[in-house]
Amino acid sequence: MKKVLKFLLNFTLVALTSVVLFSCAKDGKINHLSGIVRDDLGNPLQDVVVTSANVSVKTDENGVFCIEHISQVDNRFIVSFSHPNYFNVVRAAFCDQAEMVEVMMLPTKKEGVSNASSFNSQKGGSVSVGKMTVNIPKNSLVKSDGSPYTGKVDFKMLYLDPKAEHFAATMPGGDLAAKDTSGSEVALVSYGMVDVVMTDANGGKLQLKKGTQSELTFPIPAGMENKAPNEMPLWSFNEDNGVWEQSGLAVRQGDVYIGSVGHFSWVNLDDPKQFVVLKGKVKDADGNPISGLRLIIEQVSAITLPDGSYSVRIPCDTDVNIKVKSADYNNYSPEVSVKVPGQPGNTSFTQDITLPSLPVVKGKIANTCSDSYNFVVYCKYVDSEGTPGSTGMTICKKNGEFNLRLPVGCVSPVLYISSPDGQKVIHEFTYSGEKETNVGTVSACYIELIKREQPSLSIDGKNETFEYDDCDYTCYVDSGKYFSVEFNKDLKIKLLNYKEDSSSYDAEITLAKQGYFSTSARVEKKKVGDKVQLKITSAGYTEKDSVKKDATFNAVVYAPMMYRGTCRSLSDLCLPYTMNNVRMPITYALEQFLLGMPDVWLCYDKYSSEMDADFLFTSSECKEPLNLTVTYVNASKEDYKKLETQLNEKGFQVEEISKGKRFSLNDIDIDVYYGNFIIEKGGVRKEMKMTVKVTTGLMLWFKSLVKKYLGLDWF
Repeated sequence: MKKVLKFLLNFTLVALTSVVLFSCAKDGKINHLSGIVRDDLGNPLQDVVVTSANVSVKTDENGVFCIEHISQVDNRFIVSFSHPNYFNVVRAAFCDQAEMVEVMMLPTKKEGVSNASSFNSQKGGSVSVGKMTVNIPKNSLVKSDGSPYTGKVDFKMLYLDPKAEHFAATMPGGDLAAKDTSGSEVALVSYGMVDVVMTDANGGKLQLKKGTQSELTFPIPAGMENKAPNEMPLWSFNEDNGVWEQSGLAVRQGDVYIGSVGHFSWVNLDDPKQFVVLKGKVKDADGNPISGLRLIIEQVSAITLPDGSYSVRIPCDTDVNIKVKSADYNNYSPEVSVKVPGQPGNTSFTQDITLPSLPVVKGKIANTCSDSYNFVVYCKYVDSEGTPGSTGMTICKKNGEFNLRLPVGCVSPVLYISSPDGQKVIHEFTYSGEKETNVGTVSACYIELIKREQPSLSIDGKNETFEYDDCDYTCYVDSGKYFSVEFNKDLKIKLLNYKEDSSSYDAEITLAKQGYFSTSARVEKKKVGDKVQLKITSAGYTEKDSVKKDATFNAVVYAPMMYRGTCRSLSDLCLPYTMNNVRMPITYALEQFLLGMPDVWLCYDKYSSEMDADFLFTSSECKEPLNLTVTYVNASKEDYKKLETQLNEKGFQVEEISKGKRFSLNDIDIDVYYGNFIIEKGGVRKEMKMTVKVTTGLMLWFKSLVKKYLGLDWF
C-alpha cells in the first residue's frame, strides 16, 4: 500500500547550487518590506495581493501589508501588487534605500487616466487617454504561444502624467532607475508613461507579433515644453530586475512626441541624465528621528528609515524640491518644502530636514516567540472634529523600540502592531495630549520565515532548472521496497531496494519536461551535518539520445525524511535533536479557512536543544480540509478546563467521546482529550495529519495561533 507524504518545502529541501531568489538580508540589507496601498482617492485598499518570489500576502482593512524575504536582483528588491479592479503595480528600489513603500493603484477606467475598450484584431484599433494615443495595426496580434489571433480584443490602457500629484506612488519601479544602451546607470526625467494590456475573449494575454510596430503619441506635459528636446528615448520597464531599459526613440512634432514599439509592457518617454545621490536625515525640533515619513522629491519619493535617514537618486544639474505633505505628517500645516540646487553628475549631496515637533508615542515591542522585530506600528485616533484618522506607519528598531507621532488635538488613540504573517496586536493606552507618552512594553508573537533555496541540476555540463511550490514536493515509500522524491512532477528520484543502513542505491531518474528517463541510475547517500544528502552520481541509460550513457547529474538533494538516519519508518518525518537558533517555518496559509484558521499552519517557534518533535503529513492534496493533532507534554488539567469553558462560550455543542469530549459548531469538530487538541472540518477525517509533541519552546507559538485563528486565550 503506497503512502504519500506531502509536506512543505520551507525547511525540507536545500540544493547544492546557488539561490535563484534571495532576500536582501544576505547583503546585510533589508529582508522585509512594509507599506500601505491606497486607491486613487487615497482610501486604504484591502485584499491587494502583494507578491515577491513565491511568497504572497494580502493587505488588511487598513491597506497595510508586511512581506518578508523579498526577492532581490542586482541589489534591488522587487515586489508586485495586484487587484482584479486595478492596474497591477511593480515596485522596486535599492535594498539600502527602503524598508517601507507607499503604493497607489489606479482603476481600469478613470477619466483622463485610464481607458478600457475593445476592437477587432483584424481591423486594428486606436485607443486614447486624453492626448495619449496607442495605435494597434490590423492583424498584428498573437497569443502567448505565438499563434496569430483573430477576434475581439479587450484593451486596457493607463497613462501617467508626470505632473500628476500621485505620479511617484503609481508608477512602476518608483525610483526611475534606468540603464541606457551601453549598460550605464542613469536617472530619468519622465515626460509620461503608458501601460497597455491586451487580452482575448478568454482572458489570455495578447502581444504584437514579431516585426510589427505600434505607434504611440505622447503629449508634452504642461510646463515641460521649454526643456523638451527634438528627440527623446523610449524606455521599457523590465519587471525581472525593476529597471527601465532603453528600447526606442520618439521624435517631437509640435506639442507631442511620436514613437514606435514592437512589444508592450510599460513604455516611458524620458530624458536620461547622470544621477546624483541625495541623502540626509529627518528629525523633529527636539532632535528625534522621524521614521516612516514620505518625502516627495519631484518625480520620485522616499520613505525615511528607523533612524530618520533617506537616500534617493535624482537627475544631475536639476533643481529639486523636497516636500513633506501635510497629510504625510499627521495633517501638520503648512506643507514643508526644502529646495536643493542642481548638482553635478556622479556625486552625492546631503540635505537634512528639521520638522516641527508633534506629540510622540513611544514604547517597545517584546517579541515572545523569536528575536525578529519586523513589525509595523501605527495609531488610529479621533481628531479634534470627531473624524476618525490614522497616523503614518513607523518601523521598529532592531531592539523593538518605536516612536510615532500624533496630530495635535487628537483623542482616544489606539496602537496597532502588524507583522509579516498577518498577525495584529491592538493595544489601548491612556493619552492626555502631552508632549511624550510612553506606552511601555507591548508583547507580540512573530517568527521570521526562512526562504528555501531553489534546486538546480547540471546534466552533461548544462544547467537545468525547474519550478515548484510548497505543495508540489512529494515523498513516498511502497512496502519498504523503494523510496521516491518527486518535485512538481518534473524531477523524480526513485531509490530501488531502499534500506536505511545502505549508502548507495540503484535508482530511476525522471525529468519529465526535459524528456529524460533513466532506469539504471545510481544515487549515493551520506550524512551532511544533521541532514542526509542524496547525490545522483550516474544517470545511467536514458531514452533521450542526446544524453550519453552514464552521464553525471551534479545534483545534491537533502532528504528531510532521513534527518536522523534512525527514523522508525519512512512514514515518519524525523527532526534532529539539536537545532539551536533555527526557525522552522512551514508556509504562508492557503486560501481555505476554518473559523479563520487556514489549512496549513504558518510557522514554528525557535527550537531549542530540548526540542524533540515528530511530524507526520499524509495527504494526496495540499488543499484538503484540515485535520490537526497537537499533543502537549506539559499541559495541565487547568489548561484543559479553560479551553473547554472557552469553547462553550463560543457556542460549540458538546458530547462525550472515548477519553474526552467533542465540541461541534456548524461543520467544525474539535475533539479535546487530556492535553490533546484535534480539529476536523466537514465531519470527514482526512489523511492530512500533523502530530507535534510540544515542550515549553513551542507553547508560545501554539498559543499565538490559537489566539489568532480561534480567538481563544488558552494557557
